[in-house]
Amino acid sequence: MTLAARVYEEEEEESAEKEESAEDSKEDGAGARGPGSSTFLSLQLYARHCFVPAVQAIEALEEEEKKEEAETEAADAGAENAPDTTQEEQQRRKKTSNILEGLEDKIRELDVALGQCRRTALGQIPHVNLRVHPDIAEAALKIPSSGKIDMDDLGLTSKLSDDEFLNQLQTGVSHWIDQIRKITVLPASTPFPSGEDEAANADLEEVSFWTALEAALKNVRSELSKPEVELTLTLLKTAKRFLATIALENNTGLDSAEAHASDVANYLRNYPVQALAAAHDLPKIGSAIDAVFAHVPKIRQSRFYDLERLARLVEATTLTLRQSMESALRDRYKSNGIILGTTYEQYQKDVYFPTQDIFVRFDDQYEQFTDFFVEQGRRRRVSSGDSKKTPSEIVKGMKLYHSTLRDRLEAIHHFRTQHEKLHSVVVEVLTGDDEEHSLTDAEDSTAAMREVEEAPLALFAAVDVLDLTPRGNAAFATALEGYDRKIDAIEERLARLLRDKLEASQDAEDMFRVFARFNPLLTRTRVRAAVKEFQIQLISTVGDAIEKLRAKFTHKYESSSASSISRLRGIPPVSGKILWAKQMERQVHALMKRMGDVLGANWGQQLEGRQLRRSGDELLSKLDARAFFRAWVSEWERDLSSDAATVNARLNSYPILIVREGPNGAFVAKVNFDEKNEFLFREIRHLKWLGYERDIPRTLSLVSEESLARYPHAMALKTALRSYAVIRELITPELEPLVMPQLRAIRDSVAEAFDVSPDGGKRAGSGRRIRWETKEMAEWVAGLTELVSRFEERVETLLRACDKVDIALDLLGKVNYNGANFLNVVQSVQKIVDELSLAGYMDLSMWVDVVDDRMGVVLGKRLQGALQAWCNTYELHDEDSMDEDSEEKKDADPKETLPPVSVP
Repeated sequence: MTLAARVYEEEEEESAEKEESAEDSKEDGAGARGPGSSTFLSLQLYARHCFVPAVQAIEALEEEEKKEEAETEAADAGAENAPDTTQEEQQRRKKTSNILEGLEDKIRELDVALGQCRRTALGQIPHVNLRVHPDIAEAALKIPSSGKIDMDDLGLTSKLSDDEFLNQLQTGVSHWIDQIRKITVLPASTPFPSGEDEAANADLEEVSFWTALEAALKNVRSELSKPEVELTLTLLKTAKRFLATIALENNTGLDSAEAHASDVANYLRNYPVQALAAAHDLPKIGSAIDAVFAHVPKIRQSRFYDLERLARLVEATTLTLRQSMESALRDRYKSNGIILGTTYEQYQKDVYFPTQDIFVRFDDQYEQFTDFFVEQGRRRRVSSGDSKKTPSEIVKGMKLYHSTLRDRLEAIHHFRTQHEKLHSVVVEVLTGDDEEHSLTDAEDSTAAMREVEEAPLALFAAVDVLDLTPRGNAAFATALEGYDRKIDAIEERLARLLRDKLEASQDAEDMFRVFARFNPLLTRTRVRAAVKEFQIQLISTVGDAIEKLRAKFTHKYESSSASSISRLRGIPPVSGKILWAKQMERQVHALMKRMGDVLGANWGQQLEGRQLRRSGDELLSKLDARAFFRAWVSEWERDLSSDAATVNARLNSYPILIVREGPNGAFVAKVNFDEKNEFLFREIRHLKWLGYERDIPRTLSLVSEESLARYPHAMALKTALRSYAVIRELITPELEPLVMPQLRAIRDSVAEAFDVSPDGGKRAGSGRRIRWETKEMAEWVAGLTELVSRFEERVETLLRACDKVDIALDLLGKVNYNGANFLNVVQSVQKIVDELSLAGYMDLSMWVDVVDDRMGVVLGKRLQGALQAWCNTYELHDEDSMDEDSEEKKDADPKETLPPVSVP
């Protein structure tokens, strides 16, 4: 049904005449029911061709006034009262627009309602009027209001014995039965309205038929309840003429027909096909088609509406969908405004995307309808003339009438997209920065661009792109062919320009950029032939680049510079290899993309690029990063499932291991944390960044989480044990007793973290046991670190004291022979000992004895040297000089002695 004024006046008048003549022929066949349908047709045509165009003309006038006011406001922007006037005027126009839109919707709904009334008037449902005998009609007037029938009161007692009269009544009842059966047979015998004529609106006729049939059956029931009819039946029963009355009660099928019609009418009464037919914009059409498919599953509640008829109903609804979409597009864009009247962006926003939204929503809901239909077919018997026809075959045999409109809109979209791409390329080329390689002059460039822009206008100006008839299809195809011929001349000039640019290119990179710029033109034979030699040259360049990447892959990742850089940046081996492979893969894809720019989208199927495509695909298959990942996962799974891992499970629960190291095989405490586990959680962290989070096995994730939880404690333990080992090597046997409490505390703390006691036996179970999973792990690590730090401080203080003592003893061997000098040195040593004693060093007396012995050795050496010097002097000088020396010695205090160093 067309709901708007058409574009071509001659065709409009012709179609209207055809429609009126068709309706007249229907009215002639309908007999007495004809005049009613003629009235509805006149009202419908009047509303369609008078009211709707008038409202549209007012809307167009409002739009023109709005544009004129916008131009005036732009010119008079400095007026003081302009903003207030504009706001009031906008509100008024908005209100007017809403009123006009609502009025147009109501007029379209009136058009649909009048059409339905006309179809009802032209329907094949006869009107039943039960005529009674005149004597019965006269007697019926005497029936009291109570409804009680008394033959004596009505004066019909004598008629009970009148056979002629009774025969007439019986004949009339038989005629009633014939009249009623003409209606009661319709539910089972009336086929679905024919959909061959696209103007028939079979879905609307189906709804109208069942609604009218329900009303006709109710009318029959009303006729049977009339007093004169009841009086006739009562009279026949009283006269023992049961044959006619029983036939009227049992042979008409009124009850079953009424149940059938009521059931179907209740299902179809709310079928929203009228809203779909009256919708005049695309959003409302989409909402109406959603409502249609939402109503279809309600057929579960209907006992009599069969599935094949439902399929025909949905099939007819697709025709209404197509007509509504055509009407909406014609109202807004006329016959060819989709191509000529809108920009490409506006076309996509207002036409392509909304129509595609409707089609996609239809496809989704039609798929659900198909599943629902097949499922319902299994549950109920399909009422079909062909008993071999299954629900799946019925669905496959459905004709979707909107598919032709969809194909046409897809063809229009393809045409507009290709034209927009060509227009963009032409504008980019002819208005480029490099004027040297453009066309001969600016006039030729402008003419070429204008020729491209006006090509659709020249060819589609007289074409109705929404005409889906064979004549319309031929006209549309002819316009597309003419457009192609017109573009050929422009492409010839662009091919020459492309060749000039390629010849002016300095290197392969410039050529690639030129090809990327002109790539949309490579689908044309002329352009491909013009650049053939340049394509061969660039194919060779890309082939050399792929061979270099192949050689780089052959040398392996481990021997590449990328491996060294990854190690410096802290990237684990497997993640680094995957990054290396992905980088090479991106390079191969970049080369493939360049070949697509040079040869076109399907370059891999062309003879020139087939071998290169095969080489690139082979290299990409070898650069499969997931293969590296799977190999790494397999290796870890083998390690975790090995027997050694199971045996060492208990041992690995302790944070400390005691191992033998060095040439002497001494026991050394080591952190029970494998560096491989450290690489594991680093690998998993990087692999998650690379997008492999879902592919990592749960087992590896748990091991990684365990390693990550142990890592801070392991690093702290490793630092503490390394510091302890370094400091322990600095302690000599004579110094060891001084720090024995700290050593013992460290050993006891370490002994808590492995299953062996310090004396080498099995550790008793009464002490605290530290494992990786224990809650005291952090506290124990902090305590051990604190003990090692304190031990380091004590050793550092002790070593510093030893250095000071060594310096003092060295000075003791060099000072002059003066008692004060010797006393100062000894007192400095005593001060050091006092400081150590105050610091709380244990067994200090033993170390002091050693210092005393060393001091005695130094003093002994000084004494021996002094005596030797004295003897030598005595031999050389005479006795007098020796006496003088003896006097000097006596003058000195011979009683002064050096105090021994002691522990306070």
